[in-house]
Amino acid sequence: MGFRQRVRKDLEAALREGADMIKEGTALLGAQASQAAKQGAASLTAGTRRLTSLGQIRYQLFQLNRQAEAKFAEIGSKVYDLASNGRGEVKLTEPLRKLIASTQVIERQITALEAKAKKLSR
Repeated sequence: MGFRQRVRKDLEAALREGADMIKEGTALLGAQASQAAKQGAASLTAGTRRLTSLGQIRYQLFQLNRQAEAKFAEIGSKVYDLASNGRGEVKLTEPLRKLIASTQVIERQITALEAKAKKLSR
């Protein structure tokens, strides 16, 4: 699956999972609260911090995916404009190269955050 398809899939999943994440976090905190009564408040604090960090990472991933989607739209419109002007073959202009480069930066940021989220969710 290409990066663009992954971004679209992740955006759709993020929109569906928003409410589920809140429900899951609440249930998990409830379960951790009962465990914390047995193990102490430090356990609850650590679990809360981990969930907060995971939520922040997921939000950052959502924002980066939105930025990537906007870049894809901009790249697509520029390529369309170039192709519709009667040019059979589209050459990469400097603005297109910059857009592609900035999209690749976003892709690397998403990959790093996904690894961090995976590590936290273990």
